[in-house]
Amino acid sequence: MESVLKMTRRTFDYICSLVKKDLTTKTYGFRNFRFGDKKVLGVEDQVAVALMKLTTGESLQNIGMWFGMNHSAISNITWWFIESVEECAICHLKWSSPEEMATIKTSFDKVYGLPNCCGAIDTTHILMCSSAQPNSKVWLDNENKNNMVLQAVVDPDLRFRDVVV
Repeated sequence: MESVLKMTRRTFDYICSLVKKDLTTKTYGFRNFRFGDKKVLGVEDQVAVALMKLTTGESLQNIGMWFGMNHSAISNITWWFIESVEECAICHLKWSSPEEMATIKTSFDKVYGLPNCCGAIDTTHILMCSSAQPNSKVWLDNENKNNMVLQAVVDPDLRFRDVVV
Protein backbone atom coordinates (compact mmCIF):
# COMPACT_ATOMS: atom_id res chain seq x y z
CA MET A 1 0.00 0.00 0.00
CA GLU A 2 2.80 2.43 0.83
CA SER A 3 4.16 2.45 -2.71
CA VAL A 4 0.74 2.69 -4.38
CA LEU A 5 -0.96 5.27 -2.15
CA LYS A 6 2.30 7.04 -1.24
CA MET A 7 1.66 6.95 2.51
CA THR A 8 2.28 4.68 5.48
CA ARG A 9 -0.37 2.34 6.83
CA ARG A 10 -0.48 4.48 9.97
CA THR A 11 -1.28 7.60 7.91
CA PHE A 12 -3.91 5.70 5.91
CA ASP A 13 -5.56 4.46 9.13
CA TYR A 14 -5.54 8.00 10.53
CA ILE A 15 -7.23 9.39 7.41
CA CYS A 16 -9.84 6.63 7.66
CA SER A 17 -10.50 7.50 11.31
CA LEU A 18 -10.96 11.18 10.40
CA VAL A 19 -13.56 10.55 7.70
CA LYS A 20 -15.23 7.36 8.95
CA LYS A 21 -18.32 8.86 10.58
CA ASP A 22 -18.94 11.43 7.84
CA LEU A 23 -18.24 9.03 4.96
CA THR A 24 -20.45 6.33 6.49
CA THR A 25 -23.31 8.84 6.79
CA LYS A 26 -22.89 10.09 3.20
CA THR A 27 -22.80 6.61 1.68
CA TYR A 28 -25.44 4.99 3.91
CA GLY A 29 -28.07 4.85 1.16
CA PHE A 30 -25.55 3.58 -1.37
CA ARG A 31 -24.84 0.09 -0.07
CA ASN A 32 -24.51 -0.95 -3.71
CA PHE A 33 -20.87 0.19 -3.79
CA ARG A 34 -19.36 -3.21 -4.33
CA PHE A 35 -16.22 -4.72 -5.74
CA GLY A 36 -16.48 -7.02 -8.75
CA ASP A 37 -16.81 -9.99 -6.37
CA LYS A 38 -19.95 -8.36 -4.84
CA LYS A 39 -18.19 -7.55 -1.54
CA VAL A 40 -19.60 -4.31 -0.08
CA LEU A 41 -17.01 -1.55 0.26
CA GLY A 42 -16.18 -0.53 3.81
CA VAL A 43 -14.82 2.90 4.75
CA GLU A 44 -11.22 1.74 4.29
CA ASP A 45 -12.06 0.44 0.81
CA GLN A 46 -13.74 3.72 -0.14
CA VAL A 47 -10.77 5.74 1.12
CA ALA A 48 -8.39 3.52 -0.87
CA VAL A 49 -10.49 3.94 -4.04
CA ALA A 50 -10.61 7.73 -3.63
CA LEU A 51 -6.90 7.98 -2.87
CA MET A 52 -6.08 5.84 -5.93
CA LYS A 53 -8.06 8.26 -8.08
CA LEU A 54 -6.43 11.31 -6.51
CA THR A 55 -2.83 10.02 -6.39
CA THR A 56 -2.61 8.37 -9.79
CA GLY A 57 -4.61 10.76 -11.94
CA GLU A 58 -5.94 7.76 -13.85
CA SER A 59 -9.32 7.94 -15.53
CA LEU A 60 -12.47 6.88 -13.71
CA GLN A 61 -12.78 4.00 -16.17
CA ASN A 62 -9.27 2.69 -15.41
CA ILE A 63 -9.76 2.93 -11.66
CA GLY A 64 -13.11 1.19 -12.10
CA MET A 65 -11.48 -1.65 -14.05
CA TRP A 66 -8.83 -2.09 -11.34
CA PHE A 67 -11.48 -2.43 -8.63
CA GLY A 68 -14.21 -4.09 -10.70
CA MET A 69 -16.54 -1.10 -10.26
CA ASN A 70 -18.29 1.30 -12.61
CA HIS A 71 -16.87 4.76 -13.18
CA SER A 72 -19.83 6.59 -11.62
CA ALA A 73 -19.26 4.77 -8.31
CA ILE A 74 -15.58 5.82 -8.41
CA SER A 75 -16.66 9.42 -9.07
CA ASN A 76 -19.19 9.44 -6.20
CA ILE A 77 -16.81 7.83 -3.74
CA THR A 78 -14.04 10.30 -4.66
CA TRP A 79 -16.34 13.31 -4.35
CA TRP A 80 -17.75 12.19 -0.98
CA PHE A 81 -14.23 11.49 0.29
CA ILE A 82 -13.08 14.99 -0.71
CA GLU A 83 -16.11 16.54 1.00
CA SER A 84 -15.43 14.48 4.13
CA VAL A 85 -11.78 15.52 4.23
CA GLU A 86 -12.81 19.16 3.81
CA GLU A 87 -15.21 18.88 6.75
CA CYS A 88 -13.33 16.55 9.08
CA ALA A 89 -9.65 17.30 8.50
CA ILE A 90 -9.71 21.07 8.15
CA CYS A 91 -7.92 21.34 11.51
CA HIS A 92 -4.77 20.04 9.80
CA LEU A 93 -4.69 22.83 7.24
CA LYS A 94 -3.83 26.26 8.52
CA TRP A 95 -1.91 29.12 7.08
CA SER A 96 1.37 29.70 8.88
CA SER A 97 1.84 32.21 11.66
CA PRO A 98 4.36 35.01 11.04
CA GLU A 99 6.97 33.08 13.03
CA GLU A 100 6.36 29.86 11.07
CA MET A 101 6.42 31.82 7.82
CA ALA A 102 9.87 33.21 8.64
CA THR A 103 11.11 29.66 9.26
CA ILE A 104 9.54 28.43 6.01
CA LYS A 105 11.14 31.26 4.02
CA THR A 106 14.54 30.54 5.57
CA SER A 107 14.19 26.82 4.74
CA PHE A 108 13.20 27.47 1.13
CA ASP A 109 16.23 29.75 0.71
CA LYS A 110 18.60 27.32 2.43
CA VAL A 111 17.40 24.10 0.77
CA TYR A 112 16.27 25.29 -2.66
CA GLY A 113 17.92 28.69 -3.10
CA LEU A 114 14.54 30.45 -3.26
CA PRO A 115 14.69 33.61 -1.13
CA ASN A 116 11.46 34.97 0.35
CA CYS A 117 9.45 31.94 -0.84
CA CYS A 118 6.58 31.08 1.49
CA GLY A 119 5.30 27.97 -0.33
CA ALA A 120 5.25 25.92 -3.51
CA ILE A 121 1.90 25.92 -5.27
CA ASP A 122 0.44 23.58 -7.87
CA THR A 123 -2.96 22.79 -9.33
CA THR A 124 -4.50 19.78 -10.99
CA HIS A 125 -7.78 18.97 -12.69
CA ILE A 126 -9.63 15.93 -11.35
CA LEU A 127 -11.95 14.50 -14.02
CA MET A 128 -15.38 13.57 -12.66
CA CYS A 129 -18.55 12.04 -14.06
CA SER A 130 -21.09 14.44 -15.48
CA SER A 131 -23.81 15.70 -13.19
CA ALA A 132 -27.00 13.65 -12.95
CA GLN A 133 -28.93 16.80 -13.80
CA PRO A 134 -29.09 17.59 -17.53
CA ASN A 135 -27.61 20.92 -18.66
CA SER A 136 -25.79 21.32 -15.34
CA LYS A 137 -22.73 23.57 -15.39
CA VAL A 138 -21.30 22.03 -12.21
CA TRP A 139 -17.59 21.26 -12.67
CA LEU A 140 -17.80 22.19 -16.37
CA ASP A 141 -14.56 23.60 -17.81
CA ASN A 142 -13.96 25.51 -21.04
CA GLU A 143 -13.68 22.22 -22.97
CA ASN A 144 -17.07 21.02 -21.63
CA LYS A 145 -15.41 18.35 -19.47
CA ASN A 146 -16.61 17.78 -15.94
CA ASN A 147 -13.75 18.26 -13.52
CA MET A 148 -12.82 20.01 -10.35
CA VAL A 149 -9.67 22.01 -9.80
CA LEU A 150 -7.53 21.22 -6.77
CA GLN A 151 -4.87 23.71 -5.67
CA ALA A 152 -2.30 22.95 -2.99
CA VAL A 153 0.49 24.85 -1.24
CA VAL A 154 3.32 22.94 0.44
CA ASP A 155 6.20 24.00 2.66
CA PRO A 156 9.86 23.01 2.06
CA ASP A 157 9.28 19.70 3.86
CA LEU A 158 6.42 18.93 1.41
CA ARG A 159 3.76 19.28 4.10
CA PHE A 160 0.45 20.65 2.88
CA ARG A 161 -0.21 24.15 4.20
CA ASP A 162 -3.29 24.98 2.14
CA VAL A 163 -5.65 23.03 -0.13
CA VAL A 164 -8.53 24.50 -2.11
CA VAL A 165 -11.00 22.48 -4.19
